[in-house]
Amino acid sequence: MPMTVHGLIRKHRPVWNLTVRNPFVSGVHDGTLQHELFDAWLVQARHLLDGHFAPVCRLLASAPRRDRPLLLEGLEIIQAELDWYRGLLAERGLDPSAPLHPIMLTMKNQVGALGFEPYVVGLVAFWTQGRTYVDAWTRKREPRGAYRAFLRRWGDPRAGVWVQRLGRAADRALADATPHERMAAEEAFLRVVHDKLSYWVMTLG
Repeated sequence: MPMTVHGLIRKHRPVWNLTVRNPFVSGVHDGTLQHELFDAWLVQARHLLDGHFAPVCRLLASAPRRDRPLLLEGLEIIQAELDWYRGLLAERGLDPSAPLHPIMLTMKNQVGALGFEPYVVGLVAFWTQGRTYVDAWTRKREPRGAYRAFLRRWGDPRAGVWVQRLGRAADRALADATPHERMAAEEAFLRVVHDKLSYWVMTLG
C-alpha cells in the first residue's frame, strides 16, 4: 500500500495518542493547569511559531505550483497567529524575549532544519505539526474551564480544514517520492511527534 499521512498515524498510533492527549493538553482542557505554567508555555509557544516562518518559506520555494497557494495560506496563518501572540503576551504582562527553554531551543533548531530537507520530507513534517495541533485542541464537547477562550480559538474548525488540505498535498508528494524520501518523511513525522510531546510537557518539570 502507498504511504499516506493518515497511514503514518495508524502505524504509530500509541505515540500519537500519548502526544495529543498528554497531561499538559488535558490540564488546559479541564482548566486545572496552573496559570503560571500556562503563561510560561505561551512565551515558548510564540518562540516556536516564529521558528516556523523561515522553513515554510523555503518549503514554498521548492513547492510545485499546485501547492503554492496552500503554503502561502500557511504563511498567512503563521503571521496572523504571531500578531495574536504579540497582543496576548502584552495583555498578560509576559516578556516575549524571555530565554528559550532548552527543549524549545532544540525543537526550534530542528524545525529550522526541515526547510533544507527534500520537499516531501518538509511537507510531511509541516503537516504533522498542524495535525498534532488540531488533534490536541479539538474535542467534541464545548470548551469549558479557565482556558475555554483559548480552546475555542485553537479548536477553530477552519484550522482542521486547512490541515486536511495540507495532508492531501503531502499524500501527493509521498506518491511521487522515492523509497529513501518516504523513509526520511516517516522519520521526520516521528521526530515531530516526539518533539511535540516534549514541547507540551516541558513546563510541567
